[in-house]
Amino acid sequence: MPNFDWDLVVVGGGAAGYFCAIQAAEAKPGLRIAILEKSPKTLGKVKISGGGRCNVTNAEERNKVFLEAYPRGQAFLKKGFQQFGPKQTRAWFESAGMPLKAEADGRMFPQENRSEAVLRLFDGKIQSLSIQVLCKHSLERLEVLETGFSLQVLAEGEPRCWLSRQVVLAMGGIHKESVWEPLQTLGLARISSVPSLFTFQIPDARLHALSGLSLPQSRVWLQGDKRRFDGPVLFTHWGLSGPSILKASAHLARELAELNYNFAIRVNFLGAEAHESKAWETMASHATAHADKQMKNAVPLGLPQRFFLFSLEMLGFDPESRWRDFGASKQRKWADWMLNASFQCQGKTTFKEEFVTAGGLDLNEINEHCGLRRYPGLWAIGELLDIDGVTGGYNFQAAWTTAWLAAQGIAAFAKPD
Repeated sequence: MPNFDWDLVVVGGGAAGYFCAIQAAEAKPGLRIAILEKSPKTLGKVKISGGGRCNVTNAEERNKVFLEAYPRGQAFLKKGFQQFGPKQTRAWFESAGMPLKAEADGRMFPQENRSEAVLRLFDGKIQSLSIQVLCKHSLERLEVLETGFSLQVLAEGEPRCWLSRQVVLAMGGIHKESVWEPLQTLGLARISSVPSLFTFQIPDARLHALSGLSLPQSRVWLQGDKRRFDGPVLFTHWGLSGPSILKASAHLARELAELNYNFAIRVNFLGAEAHESKAWETMASHATAHADKQMKNAVPLGLPQRFFLFSLEMLGFDPESRWRDFGASKQRKWADWMLNASFQCQGKTTFKEEFVTAGGLDLNEINEHCGLRRYPGLWAIGELLDIDGVTGGYNFQAAWTTAWLAAQGIAAFAKPD
């Protein structure tokens, strides 16, 4: 019987790794647990997420709607959420002494509005549970033993070899080849990684001039694709962003990568419920009511003036002209553009601090507790898995859920005292 250095080694000091270590220690007291983090500090993404506030989860209570936020991993999370979902997550943080608040869009943050609240909570738990956190420790090689695992580790530049009864893989979502090199001997199946959650670069100075402006309702789709993505759209100095764009980037991550991020996007600026006939009728009524006014001084549909002038410029219409001169053919042309505007995108831009990828470990490799089917005692969680969500707290929720599932498996797998 090997002389084990650890009962559990968690590889990765991010949200999923920390939460799993905490849950495992609480579920099975007495486990000797170490968290290995290759960088000098842990929980880096937690600290910067949500603009430094940490978007812990989402307040959406309809399970079907919540699951729609995951382009990949829905079936796995559907079962996982039945055991530890958003409701249980909220209850856990609240009971641990960190009250949450929900914003209008459903995002949930610590009540004190700072990510330090999460860091403080996790650090307190780690200390009280005697979990060892080892920074500047990188996994170089993982080998499966007859009982347990051998970990070749570079510990602050010095090679070490540790034996552990169980191992959790929680290396995050930036799936460079270097992440997988220590696992080569395992022969794990994985889905190639491509970026998700990004904004669209559109090289048009006229559109860039609208930077900072947003429209509350829009519908976005890839030209030739039947899927539609609804929500606000934001104009930036490089192109388009906002919830509708980010949803599109997540759900179309693989298609857009295959197009090398050169593609045509369609936008309905009036929202999902708007139709051409209704838009045209509204314009006709508006033109009659403001016949003697210059178009630039009588903006229809409550649109921001800057955007309305932009729409006229895109169609070659003179904003100085009177509404009485804006005849039926022009009205229809404008309505058609508002509902079906086309932009040529040439590239992508990372959305704020979000670093999310589509791809990762093939979910066929794991069981319902995130355990590797072929290697009992080895677990994989968080963004390392082929699971990702749109922005709004959904990726952290996937981290908490997969970490909790693994922790229950770890506790059950651990040898009795």
